[in-house]
Amino acid sequence: MNTDYWTVKLKKVFLGDLLLITSTRYAIIDSGTSYLAMPDLEFDNMINVVRTEYGLNCYFDEFN
Repeated sequence: MNTDYWTVKLKKVFLGDLLLITSTRYAIIDSGTSYLAMPDLEFDNMINVVRTEYGLNCYFDEFN
């Protein structure tokens, strides 16, 4: 754990009512940004949930 950031222990992650499986154990609190950062595999899993469970077409590129 990095002590240069405000962190909280991450117990569960929900997307709506769906519990997402994550290997991440800590989250950084940053009120100055609207970006989301997470491991690539977990991000891909979250996008797949949004596509399959909610029928939304999500896309992204490496800059946005």
